[in-house]
Amino acid sequence: EEAADPVAKMVKEALIAQVSGDCERAVRLYLMAFKMRRALAPQLRTEFIEALRAHSSHLAAQNKSEEAVPLHTLALAVLPGDAGVHTAFGRLQYLLGRESEAAKHWRAAIAADATAAEPRDSLDLLNGSVMSRWHFLMVNDSVRNACYQRAIARAVARAAASRPGGELPRVLDIGAGSGLLAMYAAGSSPHGAHVDACESSEPLASLAREIAEANGMLPHVRIRPVHSDSISVRGGTAPFQPGASGEDSFLDARADMIVTETADCGLLEEGMVPSL
Repeated sequence: EEAADPVAKMVKEALIAQVSGDCERAVRLYLMAFKMRRALAPQLRTEFIEALRAHSSHLAAQNKSEEAVPLHTLALAVLPGDAGVHTAFGRLQYLLGRESEAAKHWRAAIAADATAAEPRDSLDLLNGSVMSRWHFLMVNDSVRNACYQRAIARAVARAAASRPGGELPRVLDIGAGSGLLAMYAAGSSPHGAHVDACESSEPLASLAREIAEANGMLPHVRIRPVHSDSISVRGGTAPFQPGASGEDSFLDARADMIVTETADCGLLEEGMVPSL
């Protein structure tokens, strides 16, 4: 009977491999069976997700999590949009320190299954670890923000006056956070500025990019998900390219001014002295 039905044999071998602890083989057999007979996927989804996660955990215990990425990628190719696969892939990316990629997979899992608790809880924990509660008080402090906006507008105007031929000044925002100060610089009257904003936290950089896009600022703001220490000047006179996906650690030219709000209650914390 198994000889007449190779898919049934494949599933049996997958289950045996999974019980025996060879989860990589189990995952590969499951995926081959799903490709040959799509109707099997919903029936064996629980076993498959368990095998996929066990394979990832086994590699993580050996500090080899990167080796699990190809199999997760293959799983998404065979089961596109599956909430369980996206949840597992998000967990793997988080273990690898790729917080932005982890967040993308968890959002995709939530979009596929709004009742899924794990990706929602994981995303909440990730966002909570990125942004402390005091950030919300800070960005909603209208008096503070108005003072920054006026000061940045004056500084941009001075920088613009020193640029030849009416070129827009270049601004470097260190520690962009939500991107508020970068947008103040880009939106300064009369013509604004080109802004490179670096933010070392990938989830926060992704959020800043979304906020800039929602406010129509992407033509003049480029969010770079890198630490300011890794920024260097390439040189040359290349035009500003806000949508470019090139190397985020290189500026096309020196900045005319720097915007940063890295002072905290200890005044000189957060790497303020070496970064400046």
